[in-house]
Amino acid sequence: MAAIINDDEVTFKTSIFDQEESTSESTAFLAKKQNAINEQVKGMTNVFHDLRKDDSDTEPDWQRMLLNAKDSREKMEVRITRERWQEEQKYKLFEEAQAIREGKVNGVLSTPPNLRNKFFYDELQKNDPNTYWDNKVQRQRLNDKKSLGLGFHLRSK
Repeated sequence: MAAIINDDEVTFKTSIFDQEESTSESTAFLAKKQNAINEQVKGMTNVFHDLRKDDSDTEPDWQRMLLNAKDSREKMEVRITRERWQEEQKYKLFEEAQAIREGKVNGVLSTPPNLRNKFFYDELQKNDPNTYWDNKVQRQRLNDKKSLGLGFHLRSK
């Protein structure tokens, strides 16, 4: 362990590779050489990462951000950002699924009343049970059953 004394401040360096400003030429040379090697390795890692990265991927390049982070604080910030981004994507997927489902329900509700009979609802239950069991569709089915009376059980032409 080496101590570096600067104007009322004492800094302890635990590794020989952290001592670029060392008074010893050999220690400073080794530290600079090691840092240069580390930069080359980081550059090669980025090149290999570019070769493996899929261009169709819309997700931010978290791996590159982690590789280029200078310290553990930056790495933690990248990880926190990634977690927030993933949570946001979950909500977006849920909203998209809800919009699709609402579109199907609205399609059923916009069908002309004279076509919404028992056969129509039976086919809907067979082909799209999620839409069939939606509360709005069930409410409309009961209203159609009341309004059509016995005509509800007849097949449409």
